[in-house]
Amino acid sequence: MNHKKLFWIGTGLVIVVVAFGGAYYYGQYTQDAEYKKWLTDSQNNTESFAVKNSPLDTLKDDGTSDVVDDKGNAVIDQQPSFLQNNTPKENKYIAFIREYYGNIGHGKVEDAYNVSKKSVSLSTFKSWYAKVTEVSVDDVQPIDDKKYSLKLTLKEGKDITKYAVLMTIGEDASGNLIVQNSQVRTLPNVDGVVAQGVKDETVISVSNQEFQSAIQVNASTYVLDAREDEEYEIGRFPGSNHIRFADLVAGRWIDVPTDKTVFVFCWSGMRGKDVAEFLRTKGIKARYIEKGASDWVEWGGKWDGGIKFTSKYGNDNYVRIFSTDETKKNVNNGVALVDSRDPEKFAKSHIPGAVNIPMIYTPTSKVENALAQVPPGKSIITICDDFISCFDAKVTGIKLEKKGHAFLGRYNKPWEY
Repeated sequence: MNHKKLFWIGTGLVIVVVAFGGAYYYGQYTQDAEYKKWLTDSQNNTESFAVKNSPLDTLKDDGTSDVVDDKGNAVIDQQPSFLQNNTPKENKYIAFIREYYGNIGHGKVEDAYNVSKKSVSLSTFKSWYAKVTEVSVDDVQPIDDKKYSLKLTLKEGKDITKYAVLMTIGEDASGNLIVQNSQVRTLPNVDGVVAQGVKDETVISVSNQEFQSAIQVNASTYVLDAREDEEYEIGRFPGSNHIRFADLVAGRWIDVPTDKTVFVFCWSGMRGKDVAEFLRTKGIKARYIEKGASDWVEWGGKWDGGIKFTSKYGNDNYVRIFSTDETKKNVNNGVALVDSRDPEKFAKSHIPGAVNIPMIYTPTSKVENALAQVPPGKSIITICDDFISCFDAKVTGIKLEKKGHAFLGRYNKPWEY
């Protein structure tokens, strides 16, 4: 009898264990399936981190956007306000730029000259635009308070030439706006086509050994670090030029030389690839270090300072990942949610009440406005859903922490909320 009892007790325990085990693994399977579906949807919404699909490209000059939801409805109101050119100062300067080139396009060259930097004589200035029949300002992006990046199309009869201009606007003694400085560069005639003179290699990456050889034998190299400020502050390649990815997109690519081979550093190679591809559309001979700065340092390449993000940002809050229940509890206690995913993803699906601060996509000139979306003194949790956005979420949290907020950690399963 005792044996029978033990048998049935044992059988019951097995059934319970199998049931709970099955439920657990089914739960895990379901969660993994939901996660993969979320990532697939995200990838469908934004093909990659590449600049060709950057949400900044959806902005028009007036700050509006053509972003739509899954049903094709416009979601312009979801576009973060800090990414829009809608402040009085910006509008005043943009209006000046349009008037300046409008005068040139309408033959009022002397009016344009009177507010130009006057580095040449009036006759020389007129000769530059003698055959111009039309000028259109295709895009304007602020770099800082008075510096703007713009794209122009000049028509001279049937000939059409596209230019990039980096213009700094100042004031004369009377307070009138003038062109303080400008840099002009001819653009390829078709976006996405590599300009003549740039070797269009099938593979635009370089290994650590290839990069090492290049800097040893070629003095005309230009090393570009496209990482975020927090990464660059920890350590950098000696003598490298630091321009954030978002700033390159916004117009600072014009600072990158065309007469040198440009080698791009990021952390792992992901951003570097996108930056190199973007620069090539501007006629710049760019290649990227295949596995990024992390692998370069591990390989033994020269480097100033550290490389590991945790060497400076190693506290628990920088690595803490909250569960859905923990996140909801924090929100109920007044914690603010900051979504670090790109604006297109955010517009299509986000947790109600969250504000969107995609730091990697935000030009430096708009960072302060972005961070100002969070009320002063708020504790925050940042939201992400993949490798890039989760790193961005950490950077965003650090920047908000520097503004006096308490950065508690990240939440990486928004599809469960």
